[in-house]
Parts: sequence; structure tokens; C-alpha cells
Amino acid sequence: MLSIIITWGVCAILTRVGYFSEDPMEMSYRARTDIRTNIIFSTPWFYFPYPGQFGKPLFNTTIFIGFLATVVSSIFESIGDYHAVAQLSLVPPPPKSAVNRGILIEGIGSVISGALGAGHATTSSTANLALIGITKVASRSCLVATGVISMGLSVIGKLGAVLSTMPDPALGGAMFVSFGIMVAIGCFSLRSVDMRSYRNMAVFGISLYVGLVIPDWLDRNPKGFDIGSETANQIVKGILGSPMFLGGFVSIILDNTVKGSEEERGMHSRRKTYVDFHNAKVTVTQSEVYDLPGVDKLAEKFSWIYRLPFIQNQR
Repeated sequence: MLSIIITWGVCAILTRVGYFSEDPMEMSYRARTDIRTNIIFSTPWFYFPYPGQFGKPLFNTTIFIGFLATVVSSIFESIGDYHAVAQLSLVPPPPKSAVNRGILIEGIGSVISGALGAGHATTSSTANLALIGITKVASRSCLVATGVISMGLSVIGKLGAVLSTMPDPALGGAMFVSFGIMVAIGCFSLRSVDMRSYRNMAVFGISLYVGLVIPDWLDRNPKGFDIGSETANQIVKGILGSPMFLGGFVSIILDNTVKGSEEERGMHSRRKTYVDFHNAKVTVTQSEVYDLPGVDKLAEKFSWIYRLPFIQNQR
């Protein structure tokens, strides 16, 4: 954050002294801090979203399928994020109930976002994993406070408008760090997988290549795919044009159909209930980290509560 502020300040000084070009076609123009200041003046101080603000609801099959593929992709991403943040926080991997609870909350948030006209705007932020890795801060209280600040920024229009004027060098520098560490975390999550296995190398390589090549080919050849129906074409292109969905889908299919042992796939490591921290074994149980408080007392009146897939198992 400090580096972003410093970069922002340097860009502001260089803009003030006239160092950057005023020609929009020049590269240095994107570093100016005064090219989006009109957003600050045109944005109201407070803005409260409400259902129907963009008109009456409409339904489009192509858009629906596209959003559905996006939602499924974000579910894949979120499950990976849950396990990755557990590794960074030095706690056991989340149980099925905790994963189900996270997906449920994201689904409810997405329904609310859709009702307000924002589409699928609620999902876990993989970039935040990089922040946890950098700052070593994984406190729930800190993250809750961050969420409250984010909600405040979404309602107080002027503050959000100020952030939108961030020059490209400051934004790019932040992206280099956060996304670079994010990629490293993704590779680190495969540490328990035996990458010496040709089976795993094939699953990883094919999934990555398919996720990169096919969407790029569709983007370069928009008319190179035709199955006889314009609606069907748009639906299939929406699915095949999503790198995350396509790569994730192919990896799931291959990983669950190509023969391989649990040790080879890295599944055995998920049973461990301890972590190695500074060469000392620190025992942290899943119930201490993921169980919802007060469920046992509530179950005394409603015994069926343990049947809910997002509630921890009965102890």
C-alpha cells in the first residue's frame, strides 16, 4: 500500500510539472493523475444501489449460460482459495461443511448482486491471498474490518471515484506484486502433488494449454466456429471462451478419470491435522477453526440441523 501511495504521489508531481505528455496516444499519458478527475466531480457523495435501477429484468439465454459458466468457474476458484488461505494461515484444510458454507454465502451474495444489476459480483478474491502472504496477517477481525471499509467505499461515491483515478503505473505495480505472488501460491498448492509423475504432468499441462489456446483461438477467429444456430454458437463460445472454466473443467475431468494413486494426486496430505511452523508441530483441529459457535445448543431444540450440508458434523 505504501508503494502505491508513493508511486501515485510521484505521478502527481510529474503531472504537475508537465513531464507527462498530454497526447492520449502517447504511453506516458496513462501515467497522468488528472485524466479522470472529472469522475470525482460528477460522482455524488452517496449512492445506494436498489433493484431495478437499470430497468426491468430481462432474460437472454446466451448471457445466462455465460454467467452460469462464470459462476461455476468462480466456485472452482473459491474452493482452491479456501484451501490456499488455510495453508497460508497455518491451519488444517477446510472440511466439506466449511466449503459448502463459503459457496452458500457467495451464492446468496451473487443473487443480491444480480438483483441490484451487478451480475455475478460476489466471489473470493484470489489477489487477497497474495496480501496474506506479503503481510502475514490472516486475522478474521482484520478481514471483517476490510469488508466494512469496502462496503463504505461502495456507498460513499466520492471515495470510490478518487480510487478510480489511480494512474496506471501505480495500479500496474500493485498488480505485478499481487498477481505474481498469486501465481506462486497456485503453484505452491501443488507441492503435495507428485509432479515427477507423467500422469500429473499430462493433466496439468493439457489443462493449462487447453485453457490458454482455445479461448485465444476463438478470440482470433470469431467466425471459425459454427454449429448451425446463432444462439447455440454464442452459448458454446461463451463456455469455451472462459479460460478459467475451460481449464478447470478439463483438469477436473482428467484428474478424476486418469488412473492415479492418492499419494500421486496429493490427496493424502489433506488428512493431516497439524502444520509444521518454525520446525515445531502445532496441533490445530478443524473444529477450532471452522465450526460455527452455538450449533450444539441450537441442535438441542432442532436435531435436524446437523443434516444441513453447511453445518459441522455432530460431535
